[in-house]
Parts: sequence; structure tokens; C-alpha cells
Amino acid sequence: MGISITNIVLTELKFHRNPVLPDDLDYTYHLELGTTHEEGDASAQVFLKITIQEERKNLELTCCMLGDFLIKNHTSSPLPIDTFLHINAPAMIYPYMREIISTTTQRAGMKHPLYIPVFNFKALYDRKQDSRKTEGNPE
Repeated sequence: MGISITNIVLTELKFHRNPVLPDDLDYTYHLELGTTHEEGDASAQVFLKITIQEERKNLELTCCMLGDFLIKNHTSSPLPIDTFLHINAPAMIYPYMREIISTTTQRAGMKHPLYIPVFNFKALYDRKQDSRKTEGNPE
């Protein structure tokens, strides 16, 4: 199977920080993942959104990215398209988000720029699959 990324687009970047930040910032991260692909289509899209909020609202950041993928010979694939779109594709896009977030917070004059942690998309996918099975919704 040949899958290639044809484009990565920054679709949204919202950033707010208070002019004076305390040294003890406590962040929460929320990641959303969406995919679009119709059976037999030669293209697919993966949408990632990360929302970062400091507990006392001293800092808020939202970053959304969209990746376009070209799929060739999907019928002879050793990896199901759904698996690729939920694990491999977001793992390709995520480093770009991390770079944008660290650069944005650095250029915003933060004493300690945000370096968001790596993310295990396989674990997220496995949890999603497990919850579907326990709810009685087979894949």
C-alpha cells in the first residue's frame, strides 16, 4: 500500500496569555482526532486539535491542523486504512503541532515555552476499540 501525505494545513491557532505569568503554571491538555475517508476513495483527511489551558486561565492555546493523504492500492494493504488514519497519520501531523506550540509560546515571551509531551496514538486507538467492544459495538 502506498499512502503519502500531500498537505498539512494549520487551520486554527488561538493564543492568549496574561502579561504577567506566575512561575507555577498548571496545564491541562485535550486532544481531539477526526478522520474522513470513504470506502474506495483515494484520499483521506485527518484532523487534530489540541487545547491547552492553564488552571487559573493565565494561558489558553488552541491549535488545529489538517493532513491530506493520498492512498494508492488500498485493497492490497497490510495495514487497514482505519488503523493508519487513527495511529500513523496523526503521528505524522503531531510533531508539526508541537513545533508550532513551542515556537508560539517562546515568541510570546514566556520564560518557559511549552513543550507538549509526545502522544501515544496507538494507545488512544486501542482504548477506543476496547470501549466499542464493551459497549457491544463490534468494529
